[in-house]
Amino acid sequence: MTKRIKEAGDTIVEVMFAIAVFSAVAVGGLGIMNKGIAISIQSLQLTLVRQEMSNQAELLRYVHDGYVASLSTSEGGSHSDMYNIWNTISNQDLSVQPVIQSTGITCPNIPTGSFLLQATGGHVSLLSRIVNNVPDKNSPMINEVKDVTHAQLNYFANGGPRGEGIYIQPFRTNPKNGYIDFYITACWGTPGQNYPATLGTIVRLYEQPK
Repeated sequence: MTKRIKEAGDTIVEVMFAIAVFSAVAVGGLGIMNKGIAISIQSLQLTLVRQEMSNQAELLRYVHDGYVASLSTSEGGSHSDMYNIWNTISNQDLSVQPVIQSTGITCPNIPTGSFLLQATGGHVSLLSRIVNNVPDKNSPMINEVKDVTHAQLNYFANGGPRGEGIYIQPFRTNPKNGYIDFYITACWGTPGQNYPATLGTIVRLYEQPK
């Protein structure tokens, strides 16, 4: 006579335990994957913002060099675009100490006297928020980026080019020193964090006697 061997199946407890383990592993894997994607995006944003800040620094030096060159030309040349841009920037109150760090929750407000430089078709122009001497109170800049990927000069924004989360603030410690420090500041929302990312650099340019 053949003896039958009774095999017990998995109990409901074992099934539920297996499902719980699988769910934990799946959720953990997705969390790690999302964290990795967020870190990759943050790294890309940081690279793009650094490039944008480098572009602004180079445009600053270009304007300054053009201004210096115009001082040694004829009277007509002294009113070149670079001369006018530099004068607009420098002939204002530059005694406000820049704030280059965020509060940890929001980006700092764009201060009066801040600006950006844009280059289109080989021509450099000023996007200003200078309200002391120039009637340009409708700022083409926003202080914090929430709806785009990183701080940038957006050439394709509605209403024309505007700065998004990036600006330059000039600061003159003492007119006798003969130089202006330009604080280039960027602040933008970044994935995976509840606080904005900030980045800053300083370009020092020396003034010339007129």
